[in-house]
Amino acid sequence: MQIISISVSLIFFFLSLLHFYWVCGGEAWSQKAIPEINGKPAFIPSKFITVIVALALAACGLVALALGFSPQLHITLLQYAIYIGWILAGIFFIRAIGDFNLVGFFKKIKGSEFAKYDTFLYSPLCLALSFVFSTLAYNQT
Repeated sequence: MQIISISVSLIFFFLSLLHFYWVCGGEAWSQKAIPEINGKPAFIPSKFITVIVALALAACGLVALALGFSPQLHITLLQYAIYIGWILAGIFFIRAIGDFNLVGFFKKIKGSEFAKYDTFLYSPLCLALSFVFSTLAYNQT
């Protein structure tokens, strides 16, 4: 479980750094990260929101580490990590299913660059993360 925990946390830390890169003005991969409607971004995230997302992704990485290295945690922290792990499993499952319009396996808008990446990378990754978090949390109960 520790190898899975470290692997998942590295994914989250990479994604967090990518968001901080965007906050600092980087543009690589940014066109593939925002859903589009009729060729235009569905929304333009502010730097503040992007920082919040980056911090949330880093926190997800820390939760994955906590669940993988639970014997070193105080019992109260472990209980919080388990609850958060189950919540994250649910969030990533819902994200994988999507909103039935722009994101997820059942999206309607499928022709954009984002939609291609969402179908073959983002949604499957979210489904896998849902499975990993539920497995990590279950193994601690």
